[in-house]
Amino acid sequence: MSRLLFQNLPLKTLPPHKFLLLSSLPNQNPKPNFDFRTLQTLETPSNGTLDSFMVEKILFSLKQGNTNSLRNHRFRLNPLLVVVVLSHCRDNLQLGRRFFDFLVLNCSNFKHSSMSLSAMIHVLVKCRRLSEAQALVLRMVRKSGVSPVEIVMSLVSACGNFGSNDSVFDLLIRTYVQASKLREGAKAFRILRSKGFCVSINACNSLLGALVKIGWVDLA
Repeated sequence: MSRLLFQNLPLKTLPPHKFLLLSSLPNQNPKPNFDFRTLQTLETPSNGTLDSFMVEKILFSLKQGNTNSLRNHRFRLNPLLVVVVLSHCRDNLQLGRRFFDFLVLNCSNFKHSSMSLSAMIHVLVKCRRLSEAQALVLRMVRKSGVSPVEIVMSLVSACGNFGSNDSVFDLLIRTYVQASKLREGAKAFRILRSKGFCVSINACNSLLGALVKIGWVDLA
């Protein structure tokens, strides 16, 4: 990884805010075009249908600021419904924040999927609520049985509905490093590179430095 990323580039001369375009590296594939149909395929409820009327009722309650009405719907929520509601809020971040705050305050036992967590992460990053976004990333990273491939692909899939945001992937790599999951972080980085996404130089250096520090030079 270090030989590909930093060949002929003296890291100390790079400004801290500069981003390295991973799409310029070899063996790149174009970003896949994800849309709502992809989300339905990944997360269709057990009855195979999405309650569009429920989506409209939730959106109406959010616009009205009617918390009591939202509480009446909380037991009918499922991960796909969360993703779809948030996707409708992508151009109205105030509604997205309101829905996120409602979920946190009223649905503490809600069982999220990787896709619903990814949707919330994208919304929070767009709202610049980075500490809360990182808490959700950490939740995904620490979840038993969830591989880096699933985490990366769910975050990438959400780009189709929420727009590509390189800060999301930067946050993912940093979180892997902070959680001392370096092997998984290196794997996630390679997947992102193969999909043509960017990771900041600082995040790359953080991962590289942590790998070298513990002697995992083969992964660097």
